Amino acid sequence: MKWKLTDEARKQLLALVRGGMHPDRACQAVGVAPGAIRRWRMEARNGKKKQQALVDEIDTAEAQCEANDVMMTRRAATLEKSDAKCSECGAAIQIDAFTLLGMQSHVTAAQNVKNMAASVALQRLTLRFPKRWSQRVVHTVEEEHNRLLDVAQRVLAPEVFEALLDAYLTADSGGDETGADPGGQAAEPVH
Repeated sequence: MKWKLTDEARKQLLALVRGGMHPDRACQAVGVAPGAIRRWRMEARNGKKKQQALVDEIDTAEAQCEANDVMMTRRAATLEKSDAKCSECGAAIQIDAFTLLGMQSHVTAAQNVKNMAASVALQRLTLRFPKRWSQRVVHTVEEEHNRLLDVAQRVLAPEVFEALLDAYLTADSGGDETGADPGGQAAEPVH
């Protein structure tokens, strides 16, 4: 796997993230090492403007994804007025709640579809952005992981930290879904 993005791969990566895919998996889908996002974030913190622009675009794509899911749940929660289109001319019309009640069977089916879409959107929100959308369970693993990398970057010599990061990201991108080494071999220590 590689670390750099072509312009086309960058567009695809951002579209995948905007569509709900995790940045690591989106990187892998466009042929970039899944741990590349952490490297780009580290380089952005070190003042590399090109990586900062990329990280900002990825963060924006994630925010757009979250906003789309929030709007999906909000649309499902509103029923007092609904935009509708005339079946003959396609013009937008407003339907009040009483008219909707007269069309109960059609409205019930439409509402069920809206509720199902909202449920899926809410599930995506709780899984993708657990700090904001899941039940209040402490999410510390990622925070501790990032804190450890930040401390290592501050206390290690740059070349040692770079070697550590390369070894860590390479180990992270290989193996199976659990991150286990498929060969069962212990990794060589970094000196």
